[in-house]
Amino acid sequence: MNDSQSAVVQISPSSIAGTVYADNNGNNAIDGGEGIAGVTVTLTGTDFYGNPISATALTNASGAYFFGALPPSDASGYTIVETQPAAYYDLNETAGTSSGTVNNASYGNSAAQNTIAAIRLAPSTNATGYLFQDHAKA
Repeated sequence: MNDSQSAVVQISPSSIAGTVYADNNGNNAIDGGEGIAGVTVTLTGTDFYGNPISATALTNASGAYFFGALPPSDASGYTIVETQPAAYYDLNETAGTSSGTVNNASYGNSAAQNTIAAIRLAPSTNATGYLFQDHAKA
């Protein structure tokens, strides 16, 4: 007796969203007008099926960015890197609703200082709150 079958399984895509903002008043919150437009944000990693994933987004007029139609991540998770905008100093990064790690021990222009890593994205998840906080140069 052969009990093997095959079927197509549909997994709803997931997404990751966040904001790049200039916290010039130092209140650690996104206030109206603080979003930074035109910042490049890059997502990399490996999906649950072992495929490499790489995508780039530009922030909109409100500083928001969005990576949609993502498959679930592997156990290492996805990484998001902000390309530090020239007119701003780096401040803190904040991991959002689907986990992640940040290193806010030092600030600067390097990718290592502008990274949110280990974002473990489950199927059918809309992860939000991945923030890159900057400050305008005087």
